[in-house]
Amino acid sequence: MGKNKQQKKKTQLEAVKHLVVLFDIALDVRQLSRDLASRWRRYGTKFESMWCSFSQEDRAEILHVAMPRTEGEGKGEFDFVPYWDLEKMAEDPSILVNTLKHRATAKLPEQAVMSSVNGPSDLEVITRAFPEQIAWGLRRGDAYIAFCEGEKYGVPHKATNRGAAAAALLPPGKDDLCVPVVYGDLVLLRQSFIIGTIGTVFMLIWDCDPEEQPGPRIPVNPEESAARLREALRLQEPAADAVHESALDIARKNKGLVGGQWGSLGVATRVLRDRVLCYLCSLPDQVLDEARVTNNTVVDKDLCTCVFDVVNDVARHHAFWTYLVAVMPEMQGLVEEEEDGPGRAVVLQEMAHVCHMGFQRAQIALKRFLQKRLEIEKNEKAMFVKRCGEYGGDGNTLVTLAVSMDELDTVKPPIDPSMQQIIRLCQPETTAEAAFEWLQKLRDLCETSTEALEQLEAWEADSLADLVTMLTLIENLTDAAALPPVNGKKRVKGLFVSKCQHVDRDLWALRDEVDLTPFTVPPARLGKPEVAAGALETISEFCRKKTGSSVEGNYDKAVRESLSELRRRLAQAQTKQQKGKAPAPAPAGPSSFIDKIQDSHDEGEQQGRKEKVKTRPAEGPEAGLLPPAPPTPPPPQAPEPEKIKVTAATAAVFEALFDRTQNRRPIAFPALEAAMAELGFTVDSHGGVGSATKFVPPAGSGWRPVTLHRPHGATNKIEGYRLLIAASRFREHFGWDAETFEVV
Repeated sequence: MGKNKQQKKKTQLEAVKHLVVLFDIALDVRQLSRDLASRWRRYGTKFESMWCSFSQEDRAEILHVAMPRTEGEGKGEFDFVPYWDLEKMAEDPSILVNTLKHRATAKLPEQAVMSSVNGPSDLEVITRAFPEQIAWGLRRGDAYIAFCEGEKYGVPHKATNRGAAAAALLPPGKDDLCVPVVYGDLVLLRQSFIIGTIGTVFMLIWDCDPEEQPGPRIPVNPEESAARLREALRLQEPAADAVHESALDIARKNKGLVGGQWGSLGVATRVLRDRVLCYLCSLPDQVLDEARVTNNTVVDKDLCTCVFDVVNDVARHHAFWTYLVAVMPEMQGLVEEEEDGPGRAVVLQEMAHVCHMGFQRAQIALKRFLQKRLEIEKNEKAMFVKRCGEYGGDGNTLVTLAVSMDELDTVKPPIDPSMQQIIRLCQPETTAEAAFEWLQKLRDLCETSTEALEQLEAWEADSLADLVTMLTLIENLTDAAALPPVNGKKRVKGLFVSKCQHVDRDLWALRDEVDLTPFTVPPARLGKPEVAAGALETISEFCRKKTGSSVEGNYDKAVRESLSELRRRLAQAQTKQQKGKAPAPAPAGPSSFIDKIQDSHDEGEQQGRKEKVKTRPAEGPEAGLLPPAPPTPPPPQAPEPEKIKVTAATAAVFEALFDRTQNRRPIAFPALEAAMAELGFTVDSHGGVGSATKFVPPAGSGWRPVTLHRPHGATNKIEGYRLLIAASRFREHFGWDAETFEVV
């Protein structure tokens, strides 16, 4: 009975905010401590050996890079910071090793109140150094912090007195672990600084360990990001086969590009690591808030979530282009119909929604990469500010422009005019119609100066190129057919946007549950193809266990189900027309495409989030969105593709080309030419001028020509990223895969 009363009493304490700091420093300390303990278990012995083997000069250089020089305790501005004599620490390696070992192996409550070989406890240091601050804090607070184990460590709780707080938060006889909040906050600040700093030294040594380094870098994209951006902006002559690109050509090209990126994540050296570090450096939580405060603590868990986000984004982006490539032929067949033709409105509305999603995705990505770098002050405000407690369309902490778009040209120091247009392009309130205006201004400015473009990092240039590509696609589609507007109030349920959002929400809920630290710590390990492949496989297995399919499998399912539903609606529209009930016509005249929306959380997205899986037949107008049997018989299944009989040498070439394992072998380009010639293709090398080789299919085959880059050098082999690109193009142009060929 008494125990039940005690439990009831514990629940009555109210958690409150910290007194000295504005962010959740207790959470930071717990995470930093867990990370350091994990690193020490995995690498502590090796670290101690390496640190002692370094010369005094090498140790001094590392310490000066990783550790700030501080004044003696009680003498500086931040008295909670310990005094570290870096020269002495470089001379005697045991000083850092002992400090690391204590902070990595002792529990946080012990570090707070118990002395060690490294000196007095954190609480002793604080009580000696802060008499005035403590007196101020004691007068202002009736909250207490308990240095208890678990998730309540360092959390302030409101209580009438210390005894009441200790009784509610600590075991009997542990009252000395409960202190007023002002003591506790300063102890937490000290612990955060010490554990974070020595953890940085530890990670610096580990990340530079020769055994953790990946092999030589393999270029993941033969075309530089800057060149791709200039071509997208039409600042340079496009490739010969891109002069008259249609919307379908753009979609096919980008599907191949993103497919190559997906295929290279676990195969090419450093590809996944570089993308993850881009995400890590642009975490929205690192942006300053309105009070110019940021929580700049990056923990191992952040690396894990960045890996998951990279994998999810590439898979979702590939599904986006895959769906467009599949739907556009349906659209092209309906463009010639009359405005009230059956199915026209259905397909155009679906295309409008899908393009709207792609446009928003490109905006979010570009804004994320810009908002951390552009911390330009204006009257003590940053260019971008974090809105604590609010979240954007990607699920991350919301970051908004601190000034209005009309004030961008008045910011001090001034921003390059081209950069102003780039900032305007990626704002969520910028509609597609407005974006065309900013894009044209950007092109005009870049005709005279490309300085702003040259200052962009590679991932920023890629994101801007993605946004420009989306606008070009929308422009081409608008020229071909007037797309209906998307205003957020009228969503098409059950099709790709809704299904894709549903998959994204399900995967987002899993990102914090999967442990990838064996692959991501230290970050250098992620550059190894075998480690990157291990991380991808871990994510896939975890998703299969939770959702029944891998990340890409979930999005592939969304594509298949959306296509099936779209075709069912087209058949339904044709049936209605035959009964004299033609569907509503698509709007004539210029397309407004995307109406202005208030933010990325429009009503349509909220409606999509609330969509539930229905297990019984629906009634009314929404019944057509559900899986029950369609009114028309399903089309017959396509027959199995006929095997192509080839010689053993040719079969070996295509087996290597479509190999998805990590041990894929390179292909000699002359062997590929011979294999294609055996299939009746004409090999056009343009007279030996240049590096482009075109494979022209035999007449009447129905296949389209494909152009590949002929490798240079003595080896003359296709390998690495180029092998993935070649396989992707052959699948796209000819429908071939590893099962297509059979040895005679």
